[in-house]
Amino acid sequence: MKIALPFLFVFTIIIIGKINFTEDTVFSHRFYPAINSGEISDIRLEEASGMVASRSNPGSFWVINDSGNDASLFLIDKNGNTRMSYSIDGQENFDWEDLAIYTDKSTGNSQIYIADIGDNFALRNHISIILLDEPKVIDRNDSILYGSKNYCFRYEDGPRDAETFLVDPDTKGMYIISKREKNVRIYEVPQFVDNTDTMNLSYKQSLPFYNVTSGDISQDGTEILLKNYNAIFYWKKSSSESVLDVFAKEHELLTYSPEPQGEAIAWSEENNGFYTLSERNRPLSQILYFYKRN
Repeated sequence: MKIALPFLFVFTIIIIGKINFTEDTVFSHRFYPAINSGEISDIRLEEASGMVASRSNPGSFWVINDSGNDASLFLIDKNGNTRMSYSIDGQENFDWEDLAIYTDKSTGNSQIYIADIGDNFALRNHISIILLDEPKVIDRNDSILYGSKNYCFRYEDGPRDAETFLVDPDTKGMYIISKREKNVRIYEVPQFVDNTDTMNLSYKQSLPFYNVTSGDISQDGTEILLKNYNAIFYWKKSSSESVLDVFAKEHELLTYSPEPQGEAIAWSEENNGFYTLSERNRPLSQILYFYKRN
């Protein structure tokens, strides 16, 4: 969701997307309630929309802003402090919404995926995913990242707004989950091919949620998280299951402390819990929350 939208529209879609909890609602106790890990003081991150744990910079997260912002990638620590910011040469932030990382197990090299998939009114002819090598802050003397590639896609059934992009760390399978349908839709992303025309995104199945804003798969590939504005959904994944197999199963509902405009979720690098981050909503503080594994 974007700040530029009229207030009435923003308010309406948040309310429609709420899940009505009752006394009979069962919450999983896999994780403790949220604790305040730190406050984001960098005003450049006011519209934080995506977050993922860094593989090359221990104890840190990569964060992006959504539409109306520069094509910049930020590295923050677990207390919310900005360690570094990078401009990505040759790229544009049309509506960046989510981040993912894939690590090649044979080389140990990691690549960052920036999902430029936001489309509030479902008008875009194509969306894109930006791929770049993950930088190590200690090895760099400049703040510009070169060599990124941009891959274009279109939905086989027409434009969609989306804010969730997932990469399976075992198979490198990629998925986009739409946002505004009554039952959000899962699309499979084909493997990237250089020097090709726009590629098609294949619809695979749906989930009984609305307003899904982010997701992440644990580094060991055994756990999946999705969130919307007032709930977090959890699945356990076995080595024999695909991501689509897992989403066909019943989810667990985790305890969630609702944020002003919570759009980002990421597993910790140690896999001892996960973090959430909201856009800033003055006068409220912009807090990085941690949910420790029970």
